[in-house]
Amino acid sequence: MNVGGIGNITSLPAAATIEQVKAFDTGPGNMVIDALVRRFTNAEKTFDANGLIGGKGQVISPLLENLLTDPFFQAQPPKTAGREQFGQAFVQQMLDYSKTSHFEDLVCTATELTARSVAAAVIMIDVSVVIPTRDRPELLALTLRTVLWQGDVNSEVLVVDDGTGSGTGEVLERLGDSRVHLLRNSGPPGVSGARNSGIAVANGHWIAFLDDDDLWAPGKLRAQLSVAEDAGADWVYTGDVTVDEDLHVRGGAPPPAPKEMVGDLRRYNAVPGGASNVVVRREVLDAVGGFDTHLRTSEDWDLWLRLAALSLPASVPQPLVALRTHGGMASRAVDQMLADIEIVAHRHGVPVDRARHERWAAWMCLEEGRRAVALHHYARAVMAGDVNSLGRAVMALIDPHITRRGPSQYDEWAMEAQTWLNQVGELLTEVRP
Repeated sequence: MNVGGIGNITSLPAAATIEQVKAFDTGPGNMVIDALVRRFTNAEKTFDANGLIGGKGQVISPLLENLLTDPFFQAQPPKTAGREQFGQAFVQQMLDYSKTSHFEDLVCTATELTARSVAAAVIMIDVSVVIPTRDRPELLALTLRTVLWQGDVNSEVLVVDDGTGSGTGEVLERLGDSRVHLLRNSGPPGVSGARNSGIAVANGHWIAFLDDDDLWAPGKLRAQLSVAEDAGADWVYTGDVTVDEDLHVRGGAPPPAPKEMVGDLRRYNAVPGGASNVVVRREVLDAVGGFDTHLRTSEDWDLWLRLAALSLPASVPQPLVALRTHGGMASRAVDQMLADIEIVAHRHGVPVDRARHERWAAWMCLEEGRRAVALHHYARAVMAGDVNSLGRAVMALIDPHITRRGPSQYDEWAMEAQTWLNQVGELLTEVRP
């Protein structure tokens, strides 16, 4: 590894043939750092000796995110770089972006850029895990634990803060894991903008999504990557369960097979667990585009439909994702969801199952104790052709606690999930305030 003006790597395996020798540039080495030092000291200094200047500053996260979106960092080796990419024009881009920033912070950010680009080249990242978060540090803490216990994969974790930042940084500091990076949402506010900001700077060959309140089983990523690679698939999903705040399984079932799931996508979001489930190849995600920032809900369904139009996914039929139910869930915005499904249906020309969505809205309202509103949605489901919702409405009137019933203790799917959830439960006392 040579960190000169431009960083570069040469790989010479023992007894290598010429075809096995690899050499490529990683991006700016000292070039950008030195240019900043010369400019701010009027050339009295030509480099940051011992890192003393950058060591006094802090990384400007929005600027770093912006710089990492340069196409060079997304390109796969072999690749080459020079002053035409990281010379004075690049330095001016930094200055224009952060006109009021301190000199030390700019040098620190340029140093971090070099470190990140070298690390991405030396440590080939299998999966970039993108986690949008918004002021829920107590939920995020446990979610991150289940990401970091993934085995047999090289991963980076991109936590994209879409809120005030309250408590999020402290969660990451307590973890103290260099694989986890905190970013600010540089796009439109909301979960889609945050996910897209993470995608823009991701270095992994695969991109995985995870909401800040959901949980993964150990081995989830490796199981999905293995199945996808064996099948030659560009995206892959698994099964899920829903759990309460004490991590007791409340529901879940095996996922549909890929062909069935893709067929069902034309009527509703058939991917179990929503965005916290899917892993997709980076180049395929770039081809279809990221999440639609105009959709407040159903943005994942919209993306799955675009992926399904390209290829069939692979599937891991195990309960490897857990959705935590709580009052702050975005999926409880039933009115917004019902409006957004119409947008998705019109965009993709799909015959959406409105009765199914009305039943789901009714169930969410029952969980919140809003029985009158739930009955309204059941009535709309009946009007959409689901006569059986008459019986569901009657049951909602008879038993106000119907949503609290969990699966049978003999439910093998639930038992398999509860086994790993019990391991997660041991961490609850560590992360709860």
